[in-house]
Amino acid sequence: MKKTSKPDTAGGGRSVKAATPVSGTASLFNTLLRRSGVLIAALMLTFVCFGGVQAQALSDSARVSLFTMLPGKHLHSMFGHSAFGIYDPVNNIDRVYNYGTFNFGEPGFVWKFVRRELDYKLSITTRDMMLREYQLEDRPVIEQVLNLPPWARESLFIFLETNYLPENRYYRYDFLFDNCSTRLRDALISVLGDDLTFNDIPAGDTTYRHLLDRYVVDRPGIDWGFDLGLGLPTDAVAGTHGAQFLPDYLLRAFDEATVRFDGVKQPLVASKSQLFNYRSKPDMNNELAWLLWPAWGIVFVVGIFSLRSWRGPQVWRAAPADALLFGVAGLLGLLITFLWFFTEHVVTKSNMNLLWTPPTHLVAALLLFKREPTKLLRLYLGLAIVATGLTLAALPILPQSIHPVSAACMVLLLMRALVLWRRAAIGTTAPARGSKS
Repeated sequence: MKKTSKPDTAGGGRSVKAATPVSGTASLFNTLLRRSGVLIAALMLTFVCFGGVQAQALSDSARVSLFTMLPGKHLHSMFGHSAFGIYDPVNNIDRVYNYGTFNFGEPGFVWKFVRRELDYKLSITTRDMMLREYQLEDRPVIEQVLNLPPWARESLFIFLETNYLPENRYYRYDFLFDNCSTRLRDALISVLGDDLTFNDIPAGDTTYRHLLDRYVVDRPGIDWGFDLGLGLPTDAVAGTHGAQFLPDYLLRAFDEATVRFDGVKQPLVASKSQLFNYRSKPDMNNELAWLLWPAWGIVFVVGIFSLRSWRGPQVWRAAPADALLFGVAGLLGLLITFLWFFTEHVVTKSNMNLLWTPPTHLVAALLLFKREPTKLLRLYLGLAIVATGLTLAALPILPQSIHPVSAACMVLLLMRALVLWRRAAIGTTAPARGSKS
């Protein structure tokens, strides 16, 4: 959904959000366009489109297209991409509007992205340049030519050109709610208002999390990472409107949408074509077993050793492997806490994975290295057993979907906490290395 670009030197600022409802001045503006037609649009272009496009109205031969770029092999392209194209052979206009542009080389890129302080921008290219780029990436492009009346084409053209002004082109990106696809949808809503109707699309009743899962079935590590880092907001039902944050679903929504002009409802899409095919189609087989089965295999092996320890003499000794287990869980908890409380991301709030990865596990990891178990460690292990056990028991009814690998980790933590608590409560201290017993 995102693509890189060279740093922009045109200016900064923040764009007016395309999702703003049509009301007040915007409504009056659209009414003027409808009543006054092409002449008013041309006059508006004179004041708005300076330096970018020669001020002129679109001809009757102009067409507006939604371009959908299918998913690519890299992390930033795995969900696909969307762009608007406006082509007018009479007035020599050929512009593709892309709201998904960012700069990898920006200072502090990773930190800004993690904190949701990274601004994306609207960029413009030509149809041929866009197609060459995606052919090189082996990513097919689907074009939907939109069935819009002349006043709507003019209004959308003005909207996009206004958004491209240096003071408007930058915006604060949000993966689910304000991205390269939602901006296109919201631009069209701003132009057409109630004349545009989006009908239900398949999978509109699915949660955001499960919509994302479909794109990472062949990347189990990323799938698990998403489920660890994303909180309750992603378990909300997306609906037809929400699902359009994904380019594939925006395409489907446009296929099913209708537009009313001349008093008649008509399909929004006049024609649809795939401009080129994959040279080598990506492998989308479900490889969850690559991560899931080893995780549960480790649980099984550790379970056997834990059972033997439970039945054997209860001798306390430093446990580096257990310290590592609790330490990693605590570090995950620190990351989840950071994403929840110290970033601007909405989708990482209210993350219930914190129930089994509290940052306080780091304290337990340090205490596990002590020669003698402390009262604090015994108390903490008891609380960890209760919290982890209740979380495991509640998995079927939790409002947040928990990844199967996370469930395996919970079982592992619970088993080791039980063994360590029993040893700390009734065990003897192991003699120091080299001493006689």
